[in-house]
Amino acid sequence: MDKVVYENLVDAGCGDDLIKKFIFMANSGDIRGQLRLLAEHKEVLLKVYHESLRKIDCLDFLFFYLQQTLKKEDA
Repeated sequence: MDKVVYENLVDAGCGDDLIKKFIFMANSGDIRGQLRLLAEHKEVLLKVYHESLRKIDCLDFLFFYLQQTLKKEDA
């Protein structure tokens, strides 16, 4: 397998098991299987991303709430 492809899989956060499956599928010519693996990994990453966004939104609300509370106390 091309070194660039391997490094890209690592950079994308793919674990050893996923990389091994990907390599096996590459050696077998199973491009559809490779695409399926990548799509599944992307789905996991998107789920984590969206969960992180929700947490950031909660923090933003708390910042806003506390800033408003502080403004009321200073008035």
